[in-house]
Amino acid sequence: MTDQKQPELIRLGQSIRSIRKGKGLSLTQLAQLTGASVSALSTIETGTRDARASTLYRIAKALHVPVADLFGASQDAAPQAGTAAGYDLGDLE
Repeated sequence: MTDQKQPELIRLGQSIRSIRKGKGLSLTQLAQLTGASVSALSTIETGTRDARASTLYRIAKALHVPVADLFGASQDAAPQAGTAAGYDLGDLE
């Protein structure tokens, strides 16, 4: 990825940071829960690094939220026909 921040990565990072802070967790605590480094999580939150799906899954699991919430999806939003919305990835464990 280039050094230029992409808007969708910035929104994702802001969402993760907001959820993390709302749960009262520091970056260090989230790193311990996910197995990711503090610097990796920091660059994801600032939108300078694209996260792998597996990392996003571990972040969501550590924060006790659906992966979709990391992307700013509202739990109140009804799933649309033909989408994967409404499925709990925790069922895959």
